[in-house]
Amino acid sequence: MNVTFIGGGNMASAIIAGLTEKKYIISVIDPRPEIRFSLVKNTKGKNLKCFKSIKEFEKTKKVPNLTVLAIKPQHLQSLKQEIGYNSCLWLKKTTLISIVAGAKLAMLRKIFQNEKIIRAMPNTPAKVRLAVTGIYAPRNIPKKVIIAISKLFDSIGQVLFLNAEGQIDSITAISGSGPAYVFRFIEALVNTSGKLGFSKKLSHALVMQTVLGALKLLTVTGDNPKTLRQSVTSKGGTTEAAIKILEENELEQTIAKALFAAKIKSKDLGKELNTQIKQNSKK
Repeated sequence: MNVTFIGGGNMASAIIAGLTEKKYIISVIDPRPEIRFSLVKNTKGKNLKCFKSIKEFEKTKKVPNLTVLAIKPQHLQSLKQEIGYNSCLWLKKTTLISIVAGAKLAMLRKIFQNEKIIRAMPNTPAKVRLAVTGIYAPRNIPKKVIIAISKLFDSIGQVLFLNAEGQIDSITAISGSGPAYVFRFIEALVNTSGKLGFSKKLSHALVMQTVLGALKLLTVTGDNPKTLRQSVTSKGGTTEAAIKILEENELEQTIAKALFAAKIKSKDLGKELNTQIKQNSKK
């Protein structure tokens, strides 16, 4: 299966890292030479070819089975202009998978003159094939195409199909941004371990194994987090003292505020993109 990526940044490279050992022929379009060099180096060029522009890719006269739109929201307008300068018939024939935060289907259909567009939100653990990808596929997408898309994202982790496009904003807030929340929590534990007298190296080892062990325990036992937390929290003990501080500082409420802020930002990005595209179309 031929898969083309428009954009070769962090998320695209994470997905590609999980795909290169599978039976995919991958093309990447990205104007940045350092990105193209990095992709070829990391994959050893296995089943992968890079192009510096849409125009250069068009010369291949290929129509990919799937095309992954993996650019930042602010670059969508410049891509629209580049498409306008070239015929880009392949973009009208391919099935397009957008992982652009905030970019709604209605807007994407106008830009690409293509009705075969789905939205997906993977996350960076794709690099180690432990991603979770939320996918919204409208009703006009054939079942065989949905199966192909599912297989593609299965290669990098777990796939969850969503019932409505609006859920993309929520999954962006939870799993799309989620790894950063986990990393920030680990960062805080490591930094505080240093204040408790441990070296940076030892602090990192202690925290990493604690987090890995806790997640493994949660996964293997199948127990819910609350049950496992309570099993560690002895009345009048050290864990209870720590948990009390977290609760007094409204840990859950803070997390909720953070997630809702991310969801609102995803929606706002969509509105900003739509306004930007409309304004530039009038010029």
